[in-house]
Amino acid sequence: MLAEHQQHVRELEDQLQQAASRTPEKTESVLASQATNPAEALLRRADWITARTFGPILPHGLVAAEAYASAAIAADPQNSEAPQLLAELARIRRAYPEGLPPVVEAVTTFDDRAASYFASDPARAAEIAESEAQRRSRAGMNRSALLAANLALELRNQTGTDAS
Repeated sequence: MLAEHQQHVRELEDQLQQAASRTPEKTESVLASQATNPAEALLRRADWITARTFGPILPHGLVAAEAYASAAIAADPQNSEAPQLLAELARIRRAYPEGLPPVVEAVTTFDDRAASYFASDPARAAEIAESEAQRRSRAGMNRSALLAANLALELRNQTGTDAS
């Protein structure tokens, strides 16, 4: 069983490294930090993506966050946070009836999609993030709600709006 998990981790790490070669430098720095604690780095990346998983970039964010959370579980099966996040992402997935992109596409394109989306209208993105945080909180998805709320506050601070 341990050997299977280790093989799965190696496969996921290979896929993530391939994806990183096609993504912005920010992802490369996250992957480089995995040398000290791969599971923690993968979970932080899943959290970062989950916070931004709403609006038109939801399909790509959902798939990418699930991939990183799954990799975090494979890297450290004893981690209690990654399964919680993965369960919340599964609930979001069930509420999203449309088709989802392939994993490699989601992982390799999410950063660019998110950058474009948030740069186009940060104030509007803050409103949507806040609404999404409230929706997730009402649904009992506390971890992902907190991530979205933090992003909403960050965006409001960037835009100078204090309507949150």
